[in-house]
Amino acid sequence: MLDAAFETMETATFETSLGATDELGNDSAKRTTALRERQHAGVVVWFTGLPSSGKSSLAERVQARLSEPCCLLDGDRLRKIIHANAGYSASDRDEFYTTLGALAAELARQGLVVLVAATARRRAHRQHARTHAPHFMEVWLDSGLDECRKRDAKGLYAGFARGSVRDLPGEDVEYEAPESPDVRATGARDEAALQLIVHRLEERNRVRTACIDG
Repeated sequence: MLDAAFETMETATFETSLGATDELGNDSAKRTTALRERQHAGVVVWFTGLPSSGKSSLAERVQARLSEPCCLLDGDRLRKIIHANAGYSASDRDEFYTTLGALAAELARQGLVVLVAATARRRAHRQHARTHAPHFMEVWLDSGLDECRKRDAKGLYAGFARGSVRDLPGEDVEYEAPESPDVRATGARDEAALQLIVHRLEERNRVRTACIDG
């Protein structure tokens, strides 16, 4: 799915676009500029999954393998910066993920690979990010709820059991799993998923470099 999308967008030649006109016969300069920007742009890779599914850990492993410029946006860390006083209500989450998606898209337009590790429990959150990013890859950490409870890296599930944590995806609020993720990983140690993500990013960078050099 992702490879086909990249191939469709990236193999369109700059020379062909120079001679293109729209149905009204208008100059194609704006379309040419837009095409060039997309060819030069980076990509947003969104790691989604239940809390403690391994999103940040897998993103860090991907970052360590990449040779091209990239940055990692961790949802938990950025929440304190972007919306320091925000809670976890539906409206708070909507606002946070809208802002996070916009930030990731802007960084990608600067040519970076942007790794986003954030639950984004609603499909609408991820779709909004996909719509605004120049290129987008969705990685689903498909770790079962029982496994995430065992890991409980930040004590959220224990807090839920005690009654001190509410609005926890997978427990008292629904996590909407991706219907067609670009990559599915069983956890942070899924080596096959790691290699697939890195391969697709490196291949995309090769094509992008060819477009720039051409």
